[in-house]
Order: sequence, then C-alpha cells, then structure tokens
Amino acid sequence: KLKGTIAVESHAGQGTTFTIRLPLTLAVTRALLLHAGNETFAMPMQSVVQILRLERHEIDELGPSPSIRLGDESLPFVYLSERLGLRQSVDKTSATMPVLVLASGDQKVAIAVEKILPGRDIVVKTLGTHLRKVRGLIGATLMGDGSVVPILDAADLVGPLTRPMSAVPAPHQIVSREETPTIMIVDDSVSVRRVMSNLLKHAGWSVLEAKDGLDALDKLQNAERSPDLVLLDIEMPRMDGYELLTSLRSRAEHRETPVVMVTSRAGDKHRQKAMRLGATDYVVKPYQDHELLSLIRSLLAARHAVVLG
Repeated sequence: KLKGTIAVESHAGQGTTFTIRLPLTLAVTRALLLHAGNETFAMPMQSVVQILRLERHEIDELGPSPSIRLGDESLPFVYLSERLGLRQSVDKTSATMPVLVLASGDQKVAIAVEKILPGRDIVVKTLGTHLRKVRGLIGATLMGDGSVVPILDAADLVGPLTRPMSAVPAPHQIVSREETPTIMIVDDSVSVRRVMSNLLKHAGWSVLEAKDGLDALDKLQNAERSPDLVLLDIEMPRMDGYELLTSLRSRAEHRETPVVMVTSRAGDKHRQKAMRLGATDYVVKPYQDHELLSLIRSLLAARHAVVLG
C-alpha cells in the first residue's frame, strides 16, 4: 500500500476535483546532479533560476562578502562546498566555474560547484527521524549504481550566508525544546490536519491545530505562546480563512506573524484577496511536501534571523 490519501471536492454545475497525495518518500522530482568537494548532490530544478559559466574575474571580492552581477542585480556568491562546510578545500585556481542561481521567495544566491550533470528524474527519500535536523538537505535519492545522493534544500542554501553550515550539526546547534518553533494549522478537514501535522512534527516543529477560525482564536487566546507561523485554509465553517486573517492582522501580537494560505482555490482573485488582507504567502493544494517545508523554513529564518532545520 502506498499510504497516501484521496480527497474529493464537488461543486454543483462545476465538476469534481480528485486530489491524490503520496508520501514524500514516494515523490518523484526533476533534479540536477552536482559535484562539490568530491561529493555528489542533487538539486531540485524548480529552485534553479539560471545556470551559467562564470569567469573568476567576474567575482567582486572587494565588499564584506563576495558577489556577482547578473543583469541589474547584485547576488551573493558562495562555493557550495564552503556553504555546506565540507572538509575538502575549494579549488580557486580555475579560470571559469559552473554556477547555479538559486531562488527562495524573493531571495537569490549564486552558488559555484565543480561540475553540473544533466537533469534527471529522482525518487525523493526522507532523511528519517534521526537526521531530520541536518541543515541544507531535504532528503536523499538512490542512484542506479547503489550510491546514495543527498538532495539539497534551496531555502537553507539561500538563507543567511554569514556562517557556513555543518553537514552534520554539532550538539550545541540543535534547537532546544523551548526554542522549537510552533506552527498552527487551521483547516476544517481532520485528514488534512493529521497529514500536515505529521509532516511538520517529522520536520522537528511543534504543532497547534484548529478546525476553523473561531476555534483558532480560542486556541490562540489560551495558548502559552503565540505560534511562529500559521497555515490557514480558506473555506471553513463558522469563520473562514479570510475572516481569521483579518482578525489576526488587527491584533498587535499577530500583526507580523507569517500566515500562509494553504487552499485548493487556485484562482487569482482568491490569491489577490488573501494577499490584500495580509497573507504572507499562498500555496495551492495539492502541494509538494518539500516545497512547503522549504517555504516554512525560509519564513521562519526571516522571522527569527536564523535557519531552523
């Protein structure tokens, strides 16, 4: 059994939508294979904005941190092996190098690697409970020769570049229970809340659930601490997502809390209304688990000025 879920949504005179969700362990995505520090990594192609061949003299190293010019933009520049904290030293003698421009939200970074191989479809495997806090990675894939290739997390790589990541975090880097971010899920579907809650808990976050807007306000009033981020459905009984979003933005304690709308409503009018009311981002169901996790990490990083893996 695949252990996925099937949801059916019908509207009179419009039709029926069948939504099939499979666990991340069975997800297939398109990725580039990269070589850095004598290691091989996979990068999901949806995070890659541009691939270019950069000449060494195009790197501006006069400022506080290296950067490159791409059109009218100045992008931070970093070597992948240094970003991941790999032990193998970087070869900085070559005249040219392949570079990936990655994007997460409105942030971009140029990352140099040793070699880029053609894109291919890969099966995404999660890292499991014991390795869920490894920064910079969202999973791994198995190659035809039996080798295991880590899959890079663009949101972590695009995050603050003030210090390199460790491939395996030291004990003092692990977030304590008191510092663990809390994410609130507001959705009237029990199955959606359960699946989303399991995903977030597996990623290392605490979860607070509510079945609609009124229930969410009640939970917030009685919670020991405010959530660090809210995942909010639109269509719910008693108080819908728009009404709850308006209520949250009217309160000083929740005015800056990231609120991501997670809904099956894909129309521009729904998105525009949500953004006008103060939504931080808008995700359409069905979504890719790793993309939602990357978005959450990026928003938490912006809110707390640290990358939480």
